[in-house]
Amino acid sequence: MLVYVEFISRRPGVSLEEFHERAGRIQGDLAEGHGEDLMLLNAGRTWRVGPEPEYICVWYTAASSLERIDDWERLFGEGEAEHHAGFQAVARIDRAGCYIPLGEPTRADEGRYLVEWIACQGTSDETISKVFAERAQRHPQRTLRCLARPLGVLAPDARAFAVWGLSAWRDAEALARDLPDPGSGVSVIDASLLADFGEEQL
Repeated sequence: MLVYVEFISRRPGVSLEEFHERAGRIQGDLAEGHGEDLMLLNAGRTWRVGPEPEYICVWYTAASSLERIDDWERLFGEGEAEHHAGFQAVARIDRAGCYIPLGEPTRADEGRYLVEWIACQGTSDETISKVFAERAQRHPQRTLRCLARPLGVLAPDARAFAVWGLSAWRDAEALARDLPDPGSGVSVIDASLLADFGEEQL
């Protein structure tokens, strides 16, 4: 299993309208054309809450790990390069990260999201999962869409992350106030408010 996250920024001089139209369409085409890769989240930072880059796209491949990158390399050699060039004309993938899901991710469709960036080096998968399962039980109206730890150091700052679906921005407050116990070995060290791609407020 592989969770692959693209950290994306809009190229200088590209209008927001063109960026939304071209980047959104191309990412959507890629998702439709490769059913084995599920697009869990395609979203932009909203109201300037959270670290840059401003956009992330989260992909999940259930049947493969890093060998999926070998497959993508072959696909780009067989004709996907045109899609990539169109995307690169308006957007830049500043960095990507490779992660291992803890539990089965589900597609985020609430429109509003809280993404937490987590330090958990040296903490077992079981402990991380337990900490977030307990938080999810305390906040039953929020949906934990994805919890994933870095695949070694193949992720920015070797941080794990969690995606929570929100019905309104106010829903993030209870989660933000209910952080993991410091003794658990799990620390939320940054967080982002994200909206579906094209719906973000800059």
